[in-house]
Amino acid sequence: MSLFKFNGQVTCHETSIRLKDGGFKQFVDTSHSVYYNLEGEIEIDPISAKNLFFAPSAIDILNDLHGWALTSTDRGWICYYLPDGLTGFHGHENPAEACAMAWFFEQAHDKNK
Repeated sequence: MSLFKFNGQVTCHETSIRLKDGGFKQFVDTSHSVYYNLEGEIEIDPISAKNLFFAPSAIDILNDLHGWALTSTDRGWICYYLPDGLTGFHGHENPAEACAMAWFFEQAHDKNK
């Protein structure tokens, strides 16, 4: 597994559950992905385990967010919508969490259409 994903660069347990409940795709790449079990522990064998929650990285989430970008600032990470640069400034110290906030924002916006 990638060290990048274990270095605090994936969503936390709670966010991973919210993403799954919201319809975010699961089991993207089992050889390089991080999963939580129900207790919030990282699972190393996602194929045989049950009730897992995919913990996506910022890249995993950005692949599902069309038109969004991620940048770092002195205050953390910001995920923003590129066409206007103003919509949905979502900041967090963890880039995956910033992107997850943008994903939730986009899901709420799509439901209101």
